[in-house]
Order: sequence, then structure tokens, then C-alpha cells
Amino acid sequence: MNIGIVLGQTFVGGMERQVGHLSKGFIDKGHNVFVYTISPNISFAGRSKVEISSKIIYPLWGIKYAYQFSEWILKIYCKKHKIDFLIAFQIGSIEICNRIKSELGYPFVIGNIRGIQYASNEKLKRRYQKGCNQTDALVCNSKAGLVLLQQHVIDSALIPAVMIPNIVSVPETSYKTKQDRFIVLFAASLKEVKDPLTFLKGVYLAIKQNPNIDAIIAGDGDMREELKAFVLEKGLQENILFLGSVKPEEVPYNKASLVVSTSLREASSNTILEALANGACVIGTDVGGTTELLKDKSFGSLIEIGDTDALAKCILFYSQLKSDKLESKANDARDFIISNFDREKIQNAYINLCKSFTHE
Repeated sequence: MNIGIVLGQTFVGGMERQVGHLSKGFIDKGHNVFVYTISPNISFAGRSKVEISSKIIYPLWGIKYAYQFSEWILKIYCKKHKIDFLIAFQIGSIEICNRIKSELGYPFVIGNIRGIQYASNEKLKRRYQKGCNQTDALVCNSKAGLVLLQQHVIDSALIPAVMIPNIVSVPETSYKTKQDRFIVLFAASLKEVKDPLTFLKGVYLAIKQNPNIDAIIAGDGDMREELKAFVLEKGLQENILFLGSVKPEEVPYNKASLVVSTSLREASSNTILEALANGACVIGTDVGGTTELLKDKSFGSLIEIGDTDALAKCILFYSQLKSDKLESKANDARDFIISNFDREKIQNAYINLCKSFTHE
């Protein structure tokens, strides 16, 4: 098969890393892969570009005022590369791919939906409804996301929608490194939807009872100065380290015994998945994909949005565990990722979805 992957974002994040995993897997299985990028594959603000072979990247380089150019050049590539399937990540790419298929009569369009903001944004919901219902199939990366797609977006039972999880790499880890001091990690953008202030308030309450707790914040955003002011006000300078924006592969999961996600909404959090893969326990808000990852798991705890008291209690609980208990939970976390996010199974799920249209 000739598979095109269309990506309409700056090429540095978790979604793009999934494209890297998938494109390599498809090639290893004997398929031809072409990655069409609407934004240039560059690095910015301390974040490095995703390592995908330049041999398979074909820039479209449109901007919001020049999508017609991107569409025109993508149509040329689809003809030149004899594309059978376009896997379009996010709604902007889906819309372009739908128009290509309308003009050419091919290829099949598989929409890949990552976020869930459409569920609470009426204007965005209408856009998703229009674009997604013109695709041949839809993929999302969590059960919660699939439910929301079915509730808010999909009009026709004729459009197959499936949940295919993210690919997660499981690195080697040393628990001894994590036993020197109890470190809590927050790894996300410092913006309102991630609610980093709740994280800091919960950490502050926990440190008041256990001064042996330290926190690392990996990420940047428009709330950074507000968060730093809180740290200064509470005298937490010795306990809180701001790393700023870091490369995804350099987020210090290997140092953290506990990772916290205080997001107001999540589909499938790469932060949580990578934390578990690195043997860290996780506290997360009881929303969307976070709930399905952590509910009733030995290595996770759920709190309500904004509940700083509950967050502090959970942090204290994990910080007081003996090293063997914490290591046991960490092993459970890694086993969970290995069992449910296997690279081969996920790549095969995409291939089988494509083959279901060609009856190969």
C-alpha cells in the first residue's frame, strides 16, 4: 500500500512522535509511506524536531491564508505517489484530505482525532461534524475520546470509528535513582487547561507536612510568571525547579517517583503514558482518558478537578510508601504499558483498518 500521513501542526510534539512511530512501522512492514507536513519540520523554544527520515517528508508549508497552495501541492503528490490512503491528523488536515478525495475520487481518508475540545466548543463541534462525516473512517486514541466522537460528532453508523492507542516506548529505568529524594513531576504546557496552579498548591500543602518532597516543572507557557510568584510567596524556591520547555525525550521521568496531571480535559495524555512507561506512579484528574488509564490501578490515583487538598493527600500517600512498595507499583505501571500499548499491535491495527477497505 501507498500511505500518506498528513500533519498540520508544528512538527515537534507528542502527536508528531506518533507519526514517527507509525511511519517507521509501516515501512518495516513493506508499505510505502509519505509524510506531508503543512508546517515545516523545525525546532523552536528548546524543542527539537521529530526524527523522521527526510526521504519521506514532503512539505506542503501552507499557512491559514494559503491552504489552497497546500491543497494544490498535496493533490499533485497524491497523483505522483499513487496514494491509496491518507491518514489525516486533526481537523485541518482532514478537511484538506476530504477535498482532495472529492476532486480525485481517491484516496481513502482516515481521520485521526487527538483532542476533545470540540465536546465543549459549539463552533468547533460543527466544524468537526462537517469534516469527520466526510471521511471513510475515524481513529481516536482513547475510549473516552471514542465515546465523545460518537456522542458529539459522528452522524452516520456507516463511518467506522475505532480506538487505537498511542505507541509508547518503555525504556530502561533505575529505581535506585528515584530513592534518593521523593520527586514529583509536572510535565505539560503552563496554560489554563493544564491547571498548573492546582499542582503547585497541592505540592505546597504536601511539602508543609513532608519537607523531603521536591517538585520539577517541565514546560512553559503564559502562566509561568504567575506560578513563579506563587513559589516565591510560599518560600518554595528550594523545593520547586522550573526547567522551562524541554525536548520530549529529555523530560526527567527517570528521576520522578510520582507524576501529576491536573488537566481540565484529556483524551490520552502522552505525559501519563510516558510516566508509567518510566516506572512512575501517577495522580490525575478524573477526566476523559486519564480516568480510563488510572481508575482502579495500583499505580494511579484520581482526584477531582481543582481539588488541592485531595492532591496533597495523594502526594503524601506515595511519598510515605516504603521503597519496595513504590517499586512494586512502578513495575505494575510498566507492565500495564507493555501489555496495552505494544508497538506491533498498534501498527497492525492501522494496517488492518486500511485493508478492511481494500479486502486484501
